Amino acid sequence: MAEQDSNSIGIQLPWTVPQQPSVQTIVLQQPAKTHMELNASTDKTAISSFALSVVIALALGGLATWLAYWYRRKSFDLTKQSFDVVLEQIISSRQEAERLHKITMEQICANIESNKETSKNQLEIMVKDLHLKRTLNIFESLRNEFSTFFSLLDDEILKIFNFSDRFNQKFRGGLHIRNAIAQFEKYPEIYNQYMELKNKRFTLRNTMERINILLDQDDPNQVDISNRLVNIFEGYDKISNAVFDGQRLEQNFIEVFEQDTKTLKIAVNKLMSSEMQKLSSSAL
Repeated sequence: MAEQDSNSIGIQLPWTVPQQPSVQTIVLQQPAKTHMELNASTDKTAISSFALSVVIALALGGLATWLAYWYRRKSFDLTKQSFDVVLEQIISSRQEAERLHKITMEQICANIESNKETSKNQLEIMVKDLHLKRTLNIFESLRNEFSTFFSLLDDEILKIFNFSDRFNQKFRGGLHIRNAIAQFEKYPEIYNQYMELKNKRFTLRNTMERINILLDQDDPNQVDISNRLVNIFEGYDKISNAVFDGQRLEQNFIEVFEQDTKTLKIAVNKLMSSEMQKLSSSAL
């Protein structure tokens, strides 16, 4: 009932209470003002929020930009530092490699020089050793050849005189050895003995030639020995030819020949002793 009264009053207000429109207007307009004030307040709040958002966004953007710049700068600095470290290591490694290369090359050069010096010394020692061996071989050969020569010479001289004595005893001067040799079919034994002596002469001559090849023709002592050796061989030929031809030799020829042979033997022994001493001194 009260609700009805209220509603009826509300509907009948324009007619029943003519003096209330202003009051009613006030009552009706009050919410609109409030609504406008609320809208204004809301707009301010929104604007403030938006402005704050913009400020915060700008601040965050600036911070993000600054952080990005800082990180980029920091990253650049770190990269630069890392690059500098790597560059330093490369430079250090290169310097170390150059140092080691220099040391290695110095060692190689030193080794080469040392090897060259060693090789030179070894070559000199080798040449010296070869020279000593060659000289030793030469004088060993000379010793053997001279021994053969003197042995053959003494033996052949003796055989020639023995051959002559036997021949003279058999024919008593009625036949010369050359004539008997010419009649080799009649006297084959004499011919064979003669040919044996002639072959020994060739052996003696070959021995003499080998000795002259071994002797140093720039050494006066050895040249003197070579000349004496040739004279001895020529004396041997003179003796054999005189015997085979039935001729007489000079009275003292055999004595001179024997003395010359003795002198040659002394000279050869002296040469051998001197050269052996030189070889011993060179070997030390």
